[in-house]
Amino acid sequence: MLLKESFFCGQEAGQILTCCPLSGIKGEEVKVQERSGFGSGQCSLQHGKSATCVSYGDCFPFTLMLNNLRKPFPPAVPIIMKEVYLCGTDSSTGIPIPKICCPTDALSSKKLSAPLTSNTPAKKPKTTTTTTTKAPDPWYKNHPGFKKLGNLETCGRSFVTQRIVGGKVAELGQYPWLINIGYTVTGGEVEFKCGGSLIGPRHILTAAHCVTGLPKSYKFSTVRVGEFDLGKEGEVDCDNDGWCAPLPQDFTPELVLTHPDYNKPSRFQNDIAVVKLDADVVEHDYVSPVCLPFTEMMPEEVKIDPEVAGWGAIDIYARRFSDVLQYVSVPFTDSSNCTELYKKQRVTVGGGQLCAGGKKGEDSCSGDSGSALMLEVTSEKRPYDPRVTQVGIVSFGPRRCASKGVPAIYTKVEEYLEWILDVMEK
Repeated sequence: MLLKESFFCGQEAGQILTCCPLSGIKGEEVKVQERSGFGSGQCSLQHGKSATCVSYGDCFPFTLMLNNLRKPFPPAVPIIMKEVYLCGTDSSTGIPIPKICCPTDALSSKKLSAPLTSNTPAKKPKTTTTTTTKAPDPWYKNHPGFKKLGNLETCGRSFVTQRIVGGKVAELGQYPWLINIGYTVTGGEVEFKCGGSLIGPRHILTAAHCVTGLPKSYKFSTVRVGEFDLGKEGEVDCDNDGWCAPLPQDFTPELVLTHPDYNKPSRFQNDIAVVKLDADVVEHDYVSPVCLPFTEMMPEEVKIDPEVAGWGAIDIYARRFSDVLQYVSVPFTDSSNCTELYKKQRVTVGGGQLCAGGKKGEDSCSGDSGSALMLEVTSEKRPYDPRVTQVGIVSFGPRRCASKGVPAIYTKVEEYLEWILDVMEK
């Protein structure tokens, strides 16, 4: 909306014209349309649409746009921001904060402030007898634990523009919520054997079997966020374009909360756990929470296959493991066929579990346990802002990974949302 309202100024010979700061034009002379008032405290948008001069933090589309731009900013970005958006400063707090011209439609009534150039006295609002009934908030938004999750306005964003056994190497930053679970082995060495996902600044979601009932020689000791290549200990990871991620962050588990009915009434049931870290993570483009499958973060109809990612085995016999994050698409499979298939192996698949996979050579495997089964979601409200929602947790599967016709089993996160929020209060 900001790009359209602030830059587009018509068409000529089938080409879209934009308003460009004079200092940003290079080469031959280009026709420009002057934007009168910007930088001098006046606000106006294309086609006479209403705009308001507010502190930049009050204009959600503007902050969203800044968050989506890659860092560090190219030199042209500050020029554009200053020439096109800046309309003054707010020094009421003692610190000068830039004010920008924001489309009035993007502001809530509580955040509106008078334009700096307004010379007419404010009119008293008219009183009316019309009443409106506000729809009640969904149950989870009033739950105390909801505040400790990642913000629904920003969760599940990946700043990668492209999109395990038989999988592909992920791009740096493609899954910024995926974490590694490390165990101190006899002798003091840390080994990463399970995965998980960041669901809030201080909480991760994983499989119960990753954090309880461990072998005697293993102690759950470390949660690592922001990892990409486990083989580069102490080194930063960089992509082919030269963008580098900060070093991974390591935390100690402060509280481990496994589901009280784990392995009840039969084995593998309720395979879910929440771990509270000893400190908040530092969030950035390469470390951020995933969305959970609340109603507003789920599609009405699933049109694409979910993805699973991890650092687990990359061969069907689970002998070779990947240092670099891998991902693969796995289709949802018919639950009745899946249930019958595992019933023959004397394993019960219940309502709190999902079946996905069954493609030959493409599957999650040993070492991926606890990692996320993810679904990219768009909506009418966010057609150009896709989010990733975690719908499952890697639980178990056939001994021979990626067997044709044999799906893996994932804990169905949607069935445990209330339990997750309850334990996050602790």
